[in-house]
Amino acid sequence: MALWCVTFISSLDTTIVAMLMGNISSYFKAAEKASWLGSTYLLSLGTITSVIMSSLVPLRSRGIYQGLTNIVFGLGGATGAPLGGILLDIMGWRGCFLIQIPALLLSLLLIFLLIERDEPTHFGPDESLWTKIKSLDLSGLISYAMVPLSSLIALDLINTRNMALTSAPVLGCIATVAVSLILLIFFESRATMPLISLEVLSLRSAWSSLWGSMFLAMAYYGYNFYFPLYFQVVGQMAPSDLGARMIPAGVAIGVSSILTGVYIRKYGRYYKFCVALTSAACLACIPMTMYRTDPPTVTPFVLNVFMSVGQSAYLVSTLVALIHCVTSDKIGVATGMSYLFRSSGQVFGVVLSGGILQYNLQRELQDRILGPGSDDLISQLRHDSMLIPQLPWELQNEARVAYANALHRVFVFVNIFYCISLLFFLLVEDVSMDDEASSSQDE
Repeated sequence: MALWCVTFISSLDTTIVAMLMGNISSYFKAAEKASWLGSTYLLSLGTITSVIMSSLVPLRSRGIYQGLTNIVFGLGGATGAPLGGILLDIMGWRGCFLIQIPALLLSLLLIFLLIERDEPTHFGPDESLWTKIKSLDLSGLISYAMVPLSSLIALDLINTRNMALTSAPVLGCIATVAVSLILLIFFESRATMPLISLEVLSLRSAWSSLWGSMFLAMAYYGYNFYFPLYFQVVGQMAPSDLGARMIPAGVAIGVSSILTGVYIRKYGRYYKFCVALTSAACLACIPMTMYRTDPPTVTPFVLNVFMSVGQSAYLVSTLVALIHCVTSDKIGVATGMSYLFRSSGQVFGVVLSGGILQYNLQRELQDRILGPGSDDLISQLRHDSMLIPQLPWELQNEARVAYANALHRVFVFVNIFYCISLLFFLLVEDVSMDDEASSSQDE
C-alpha cells in the first residue's frame, strides 16, 4: 500500500506534466525548452516497488502483482489528465502541484510506518557507514547521469542557439556522451554493487527485453508528452476536455496489466500474447502520422487506448521474461536494470522528440511567416505556443500548420521506435514459465 501510494503520485505527476507542459513552458516564454521540463522530471528512477515485489512474490505470480502495480499507475495517469486540465482552468498550473503536497507527505509517512525493515543484504551488522558509502556505485551513477544531461545540452545548443551540429560546443557534448558510456561500462565491470550487471546483459532474453523496454519507453513518452500539445495547439482543444478524453487510455493501462498477469499465471507463457498486443499498438500509432490540421476528435483517443494496452502488456511481459532468465541472486539487479533502461528511454524519448519538434518547427515557421518583423514573431511563437490564438487569422493558420507538420515528424519518430521495440521482443526466447529456471527461482 505504501509503495503503491508513491506509484500513484509518480504517475499522476507525470501525466500532469505532460498535460500542462505547453502551458508551463509558454508561461516562462521557453516553449522551445519544454523537453528540459519533461526529461528532468523523469530522471528519478522508480525501481523500489518492483525490487521489493521481486523479492517476495513467486515468479509465476509476479505478472499479476506487477499488473496490480500498473493498475495503480494507470489510475494515476487516468486521474492526472482530467485533474490537470480542470485545475489549470481553476487554479492555474501551480495549483496542480501544490495540491499534491499533502498526498506526498502521506505517502512518506506510510513508507516509514508500513515497510518492514529487513536485515542488510550486502553488509554485515558491524559494517561502518563509510564502508557502505564506498561500496555504492557512485562512479557508474555519475557516468550514467552525464549521458542524458550532455544530450540535453547538445539539443539545447542546436535548437535554441541555432548552433551547427559540427560546432565545437555540440561536438564536445557528443564526445562527453561517448566517453561517459565507455566509463560506465568500465566502472560497471568492476563495481561491487553495479547499476548494470554485464553478466545479466549477456543473456539473450535479458538484453532483448532491456533494449526493447528502452525503445518502447522512448516511443510511449515521446508520444504522451506531445499528443496533448498537438490537440491543444493544432486541434484547439481545451485542457479539461482533452484530459477527459484521455481517461480511457489511463484506465486501459491498469486493465491490460492485470489481464497480462492473469494470462501469464494461467498459461505460463507470455511471448505470443505480448507480440500480438504490441503489434496492435504499432498499428494504432500509424494514423497519428497522417493527421495535420483539423484532426478527428474521437478516433485518436480510441487508438490511444490500444496503444496503452500494448505498452502495458509489453512492460509486464519483458519484466517477467527478464527475471525468468536470471538466477535468484541476480533478480534485484536485473529488476533495477529494467527500470534503469526504461527510465533512460523515458528521458531520451522526451529529449529526442523535443529536439525533432523544435528543429522542424523553426524551419516550418521560417517558410510560412515572412515579411517585416517575422524573425521576432517566429522567436515568440517558439517561446510561447499559447500566443497563436492572439494572432490575426491568417497567421494563426500558418502557425498551426507549422506546428502540425513539426509534430507529424515527432509521431513518425514515435512509430519507428514502437516498431524497433517489437523487433527486440521478437528476439526474446519463447519459453514456458514451468521450465527449470523458473522453478529454481521460486524455491
